[in-house]
Amino acid sequence: MRVLHIGAVCGHGGTETVMATLIKEQRNHGIEADAFFFSDLGGATHFVDICCVRFANSSSLTELLLNHEYDLLHVISGAAPNARLCAKRSSFQGAIVETCHGTFHEWSDSHCITAVSQHTANAIQGRCEKLIQIIPNGIDTNRFSIGQRLKLDNPRPQVAWIGRYVDYLKDFDGFIALANSSAMADFAFEVVDGSMIEYDFQHWLPSQTMVTRKKSWSEMPDFYRGIRDSGGLVVSTSRSESFGLSLIEAGSCGCPVAAPKVGGIAEVIEHKKTGYLYDRSGGTEALIEAINWIRSDSNYDSISKNASAHVQDKYTSSRMFESYCNVYEQALDLNKGSRHFLFSRALPIVKRSFLKSAQLIGFYKRKECPK
Repeated sequence: MRVLHIGAVCGHGGTETVMATLIKEQRNHGIEADAFFFSDLGGATHFVDICCVRFANSSSLTELLLNHEYDLLHVISGAAPNARLCAKRSSFQGAIVETCHGTFHEWSDSHCITAVSQHTANAIQGRCEKLIQIIPNGIDTNRFSIGQRLKLDNPRPQVAWIGRYVDYLKDFDGFIALANSSAMADFAFEVVDGSMIEYDFQHWLPSQTMVTRKKSWSEMPDFYRGIRDSGGLVVSTSRSESFGLSLIEAGSCGCPVAAPKVGGIAEVIEHKKTGYLYDRSGGTEALIEAINWIRSDSNYDSISKNASAHVQDKYTSSRMFESYCNVYEQALDLNKGSRHFLFSRALPIVKRSFLKSAQLIGFYKRKECPK
């Protein structure tokens, strides 16, 4: 089976990470899966040694669909408007699965729709005519694992924040308030900023705060383990989250997390068992209380072990792969029953005729995936 995954932008976010993780599992199981994005924002490193990834500035999606016999398109909902136009132009006759990570543009021709959390499904239910199936994100738990613990010489416990400074929903201001609180004087702070443009916000944070721009996916497991080995944790100050991928990545590495009880976060963290869910209305004081609870008595080791076991059980890439396989089967079966499928046998002939004519007049030139 040949599958093309289509996204709107390829940056350094959780959506791209999940797509790369799923494609890796699919290729390991013999599915020919590739990726296409309408905008390149520097996130192609996610797909190194995994699959071919193309971008609209060098490869037309319409031409790609004409030139390759994909059985199924797996579209991130934010890319649906542009993907729909290209599929129409190329007379694509395969199955279509649409996944919502937050932004939603329903594609009327899609055969199945999925959401990454119940929160996301509830948010789009009123704008969607089809049944929404929930498939939580998964991570490579072989890569994101507890690993060997290191004994550091008198470390300051580190508190890390991961996100995009420019994203209002991430509420970076909440982290600034935490870092400058007198109650956090004994802690060190680290920021991993995935913003496309590098903004100067260092002067708002304590002078020794470490700031990393666009840390690669391959570096993240050691990053989480380093936070854990310092006796620190990852915090979220988000106003809303469809899922919260970095939280399960951290948890899988045994790094405790403190996060607000908002959106899909409450579905992936069990309060005082695999992490701490605090009330955002309590402000900085509520987050400090969460940090102190995690680090008190035996809570830290308990949270660390429970979080890793929880993720290894429920949020593996293999489990995500199996769930999407079931959805793909449904989509392919539904597509066979559509009127478009009746003409699918004649379609390759029509496409070859179009491509031959287009090549003769210099309109179309086949583009290979860059190495």
